[in-house]
Amino acid sequence: MADSGWTGIDRWCASGDHTSISEQTVKVTKKDKCSAFGEAVVGSGRAEWDLTIDFESYGGIAIGVYRQELRDRDNINALPTEETFTYTPDGYGYANKTGAFTANKERQKYGIRYRNGDKVTVRLDLQSRTLTFLVNDATQGVAYEGLPKGAYRLACSLQFNQQTVIIQRFWTSLGKDATIPNLESTQTTTDVKDKVGKEHATVES
Repeated sequence: MADSGWTGIDRWCASGDHTSISEQTVKVTKKDKCSAFGEAVVGSGRAEWDLTIDFESYGGIAIGVYRQELRDRDNINALPTEETFTYTPDGYGYANKTGAFTANKERQKYGIRYRNGDKVTVRLDLQSRTLTFLVNDATQGVAYEGLPKGAYRLACSLQFNQQTVIIQRFWTSLGKDATIPNLESTQTTTDVKDKVGKEHATVES
C-alpha cells in the first residue's frame, strides 16, 4: 500500500473471559472458543494490520475483520467476545490451520496455512470493498469482494490455552483521527506517538 496516511499501532480493546489482553498482545488463559477485537475503527478508505503468531498450539486461530453498523462503532460491549467471530453474520476471517477463509460460517479454500512466528497482514480496502491477506509479505489474493458498508475493526479468534497473537503495525489512509473510537480506553503503556484511542491511563509499576 501507499505510504501516505498514518502508521501506528492498534491494540486489543475487548476479548473473551478466558483470554488476557495487554496492549498489542492477546493470550488464551483457558481452552475455550473466543474472539478479541482491535480498538481502531475503519469506516472508509483503506487500512492494513500486521500481526505475528507468537504461539500457535493446535490451531484454531483465525485473523480478519469484524463489521459493525456505523451508528454502533463505539459500542464495544456488542462485540461477540465469547464466540468465534467468523461464525457470526459480520465476521470475515482467515484460519491458520486449514488456510480457509470463512464469512458467516461459510468456509472456502483460500491460502496457505500460517504457523508460529509467521506475520499475517490484513488488508482492508473499503474503496474497492475487498479484503486481502498476506503471509510473510506474500499475498494470498483477494479473500472477499463486495464488503458491505459499515465500521470495521481487527478481529482474531482463538481456542487453545496459551495461544498468543501480537499486533505489530496499523496503517490507515485516512489519518489517525479518523480511526479513533469514542470510548473510554483501557490502561496502556503504548508510546504516545502510537496511541490509537483517547488519552490513556498510565500503568503504575
